[in-house]
Amino acid sequence: MADDDTRPEGKERKWPKMPDHADGIAGARKYINDAVRLPDGWRVASCVRWGTEGTDAMLLVFDGPDDEVLNVRFDSQAHAGKPSTLRHGMASMTSGKARMHHPSQGQAADFYTMCCALARALETTSTADMTREELRAFLDTAYKLPGSHGLTKAETLRSGLTAIRARAEWRRKDAQRYLTTADDVLENRDRPMVLVDAVTGERWIRAGELATWFRHVGTGHAGGLSQRTLDGLLTEVDVTRHILQTTDNAKPHLRFTLYRVPPVDTEGAP
Repeated sequence: MADDDTRPEGKERKWPKMPDHADGIAGARKYINDAVRLPDGWRVASCVRWGTEGTDAMLLVFDGPDDEVLNVRFDSQAHAGKPSTLRHGMASMTSGKARMHHPSQGQAADFYTMCCALARALETTSTADMTREELRAFLDTAYKLPGSHGLTKAETLRSGLTAIRARAEWRRKDAQRYLTTADDVLENRDRPMVLVDAVTGERWIRAGELATWFRHVGTGHAGGLSQRTLDGLLTEVDVTRHILQTTDNAKPHLRFTLYRVPPVDTEGAP
């Protein structure tokens, strides 16, 4: 079988590129999701390894719509690093839902590496750390609204809220398009938005857009994350929920529910 360097360019693009260390949990999750190719709404939730030997078992859990769950178990985890046993196992244990392209030996080994990385990260990372990582992934992806805006001073509040109003809200269908679009061809409209306060440096995010990200892109909750739970997770990392609205007599009256993320140089902030 040809290795990665000799496979035709068109075929090579069907298999994801292994993320860097800096991409963390979010990168590992996205890699596994892109490689497995389950239907829309399915995301890898967890990976558990019973030991570090190739003969030890490994379990991948995928969450889907309507609280559905798929368990993919490799009795010998080394089989997840071999092209034929990886693809056959995924097809068999998902009843054909997984439409994985046939990997090369190197690509199958990369997949196993990402499973190991995800399992290790979930073992050693606190809930707060995972929330920070997902928030960081959101901020790295988000489109920064251009211009000099402020939401903390009355004289600049209207212009800031007007800039937010001018941009269509990023919803679930947009999240699905984001997940199926290559990074190098993503347009600004394919991304959620963030407004950076020109005075304080605080980051302001539409509450609905951040909730969509956590539910449908990064965490594997597959839509099952309640608003109360999300607010609790975010409060733990100093991200708070606010309702901001214009107080002048001008029309139209503007009102938005936004999350406030501390400035970049605040200790512990992403």
